[in-house]
Amino acid sequence: MKTLEQITQECKLTFLQVQNDYKSLYDKIFQQEHGWLINIEDKTAMLKENREVIESVIGKIKKTGEQFTNKDLPALRKFISGIDKIVNVNNWINNFNEGKDLSDGTKLSLVKEFNQIKATDKLRDYPLSENRALGNFVHHLFSIIKHCQLPGQYPVYYPFWRNILGNVLGQANDYDSLCEFYRGIEEPRSLSMGAYFGVIGTLLAKKITDNNLIGEKDDRMYKKIRSTLLNIHYFDLITGYKGINPDNEAAYRQWLEENKIGKSNKQGSYVKAIKILSAILGQKLFESRDKLYLNNLYEELLAEQDDPSGRFFHADAPSYGTSRFYSAAVKSYINFLDLDNNHMPK
Repeated sequence: MKTLEQITQECKLTFLQVQNDYKSLYDKIFQQEHGWLINIEDKTAMLKENREVIESVIGKIKKTGEQFTNKDLPALRKFISGIDKIVNVNNWINNFNEGKDLSDGTKLSLVKEFNQIKATDKLRDYPLSENRALGNFVHHLFSIIKHCQLPGQYPVYYPFWRNILGNVLGQANDYDSLCEFYRGIEEPRSLSMGAYFGVIGTLLAKKITDNNLIGEKDDRMYKKIRSTLLNIHYFDLITGYKGINPDNEAAYRQWLEENKIGKSNKQGSYVKAIKILSAILGQKLFESRDKLYLNNLYEELLAEQDDPSGRFFHADAPSYGTSRFYSAAVKSYINFLDLDNNHMPK
């Protein structure tokens, strides 16, 4: 039996090692994440509201020497409230409200902060980085604005990436250090780093399972791994401990019938839709409880599922995309998980 420290040491792999030794897994994750881990400016088609406004803010962020003014304040507010739909950092930047009281006695000005972030190269040099009223939320706003400005130089600040960088690769995992590491990854950087870290996450989950490190749900090791290593869907690849529900299909099907979700013929179609998506994505969706991943998938489906040349097209069931069964099924599955989480074994 190996310890968690031994397992993380075994997974301390360079980008080149991953590409050479785990090429098929890397390529698979690269394709799975292709619709999500792209530049923010290339995902605005997923927005259902305020797309043009948000695109105009991104355009102004990118323009060297152009400053935001008070006339831009309504647009900045919409950017703050809407951008997380295509970034998914748990809406942390909604803490940046115009006029918010700061710990130094001043009030937050969105115009001032957007201009200041545009002009600042490193998070540690950004004045609000130490403001106690905003805490770690600053990382998220800073990274999103800088990524919009220079996507090849600044990644979005994802806690999973921070965890792998610091707790597996043994490097400093503050945002400025993450940027330095990111710049050493090949283009397209967000997608390449997502696939690289995804391979490490998959390997970690397998080794943790093989060595039975988790005894039961919510035990000390469960919480440690979920908080310091695999805080997203890679955690769901870990199996073999008490309290895990390995397959939600039967419970989901029963929930559909009991709650009469859709017409009777649609209930079977929802189950089939999730099975088809599982095959397309190479993910066992009925074994997943990761709502962050599922919500990302839902947004992608809304934007792409009816494209006959897109990655969600399935020749044996072409109507599942055009009839929008995929998004409806995933949305209902998320709703099922929201309710079922209250009855999970502890």
